[in-house]
Amino acid sequence: MNTRFSENEVRFRISRLELESLLSGHWLHLELDLPDQEGYQFRIHPFDVPGNENQPLFLNVREKVMELGVSTASLRELAMRLPSKEGLTAKVPSRGTAQVLRVALEVDSKDRL
Repeated sequence: MNTRFSENEVRFRISRLELESLLSGHWLHLELDLPDQEGYQFRIHPFDVPGNENQPLFLNVREKVMELGVSTASLRELAMRLPSKEGLTAKVPSRGTAQVLRVALEVDSKDRL
């Protein structure tokens, strides 16, 4: 997994093997240790919430952990579209501001199994 930040956007990119792992119900975890600071954690996990079929992604950020939840149905749909550069996206309102954060999950289209 790699994570990219740009203005009003967070993008998670995963390999096909990582997609298969998510489809099997496993979590992905990346930890980034910075010199003289505590580490940051990035997690991606599948979720099934009845009634939330129209919400492919949700983002939860607390302290030094950024967690991306992806609906299982959206993961299956993403797998069916491969190889494709098009991933999953969602717009998340920023707390305390009128700005909206774009969140994306992409599968590396150049990745070969």
